[in-house]
Amino acid sequence: MAGRVPSVMVSSTFFDLREVRRQIQKMAEDDLGYRVLISESPTFPIEPDAAAIDNCRKRVEHDADILVLVIGSRYGSVEAKSGKSVTSIEYLAARAKAIPIYVFIERRVLTLADARLAVPEADRRAFSATVDNASLFDLVDRIRSVDKAWVNGFDIADDITSALRVQFAYLTMRGLALQAKISQFADRAFLESLPAEAFQLVIEEPRGWEWLLFAVMLNFELDAAADQRRLYDLGIVYDRHASISSVESIPRWVADKANEAGALIDAASKLVNQELAEAFAPPGVRGDARRIVFVARQLGAFYRRLIDWAQDIRRTRVDSDFQPALESLARLTEDCIHELGDWGTSLLDGIKKALLETEALEGTPGEKKWVKFSLKFDVDAALAQSVIDQLNAAIRSRGYEV
Repeated sequence: MAGRVPSVMVSSTFFDLREVRRQIQKMAEDDLGYRVLISESPTFPIEPDAAAIDNCRKRVEHDADILVLVIGSRYGSVEAKSGKSVTSIEYLAARAKAIPIYVFIERRVLTLADARLAVPEADRRAFSATVDNASLFDLVDRIRSVDKAWVNGFDIADDITSALRVQFAYLTMRGLALQAKISQFADRAFLESLPAEAFQLVIEEPRGWEWLLFAVMLNFELDAAADQRRLYDLGIVYDRHASISSVESIPRWVADKANEAGALIDAASKLVNQELAEAFAPPGVRGDARRIVFVARQLGAFYRRLIDWAQDIRRTRVDSDFQPALESLARLTEDCIHELGDWGTSLLDGIKKALLETEALEGTPGEKKWVKFSLKFDVDAALAQSVIDQLNAAIRSRGYEV
C-alpha cells in the first residue's frame, strides 16, 4: 500500500535468540527505515481479547509484508489445538499470504538435520535429545524439502543482518521492475480485478505462466463457491419451495431441466476445448491473459450454476409419487460438480510438478516433457434413464398415458 513503509515480521523463539532479534530490528529500523513487528516491542499491535498465539498469527495475516524466520535449537511454545509452535504458525500464515519469506537456520541445526536424514528412520530418535522438541527437525525438513523456501545458515546475528541488507535490496529492485511493467500494462482495470497471485503471474510471466494463471484463477473461483458447495453437499435448501401440482406438466418440466443441464455442459465443453485452447496459444507464442481469466471465471459461473440447478430441483415439490424421480434428477449433474470442484487443486499441483520436472530436463538433448490435462463433463446416462422410468411409472399409476 502506498504511503507507508514495509512491515517486517521477525519470527523466532525469544529467550535463545533475543540478541539476534534485537540486531535484526536495529538493522531494519535504523538502517533501512522499515517497520519491524517484533512481539517484545511495546509497539507490537495486540488484540487484548485474543490469545498470544492468535495475536502473532494475525500480525502476519494483517500487517506483515515480509517474514524473517530465524530457527535455532528450540522449537518453542506449542499451541495445544494444532500441536504446532508459534513460529510454525507464523511461517504457515506467511506462506498462505504469499509474502516474501527469508529463513535463517542455525548451522548446527542444519548439520544435525542433514545427519538425521542420512540414517534409517528407526535411528532418528537419537537426535531428539539435541533439541528441545523433535518437531523442530520436521519443520526444517518441510521448509527445505517440501516448500523449498530460501534458506541460509547462520552462526551469529551479523550473518543474518548482512544477508538481509542484500536480499532487501534485491527485493526493492524487483519491486521497481514490477512497477515499470505495471505502468506499461494497457488495461490497469483488468490487473486490479485479479487476486494477488494471478496479478503477479500476469506481470512477471514466469515459465508456464499461462497454465498457472488458469489454475490459480479457477481455484479462486471455486473457493468463492465453497459455502454454496457445502450447502449442496449437506442437501440444505433455504429458499421458498416451488410446487408443481399438475401431473401433465411434470414431464415437460423435467425435460426442460434436463435440457438446461445439457446446455450448461455443452457451453462448458466449448469453453475448455475451444476458447481455452486458443487462449493458451501454440508453443512459443504468448498466451492471452484476458481470455485465460475469462474462461476460468466462466467455469466458476458454470460450477455455481450446476449447483443452483440441483438445488432448484431439490426445492421443488410435487406429489409424493413423483418425488423420488425428482430426487434422482437432482443427482444428474453430481459427477460434473464433483469433477470440476476437485479439478482445480489437482490441476494446480500437477502443473507445478510438471514445471519442476521440465526444469530438471533443461540441457538434456532430445528430452521433452508433455503436460496433458483433461476435464470430463458427462451426465450419468443410466441415472437419466432411471429418472424417466420412475416418472413414467408414477404417471401410469395415476391412469395417464405415457
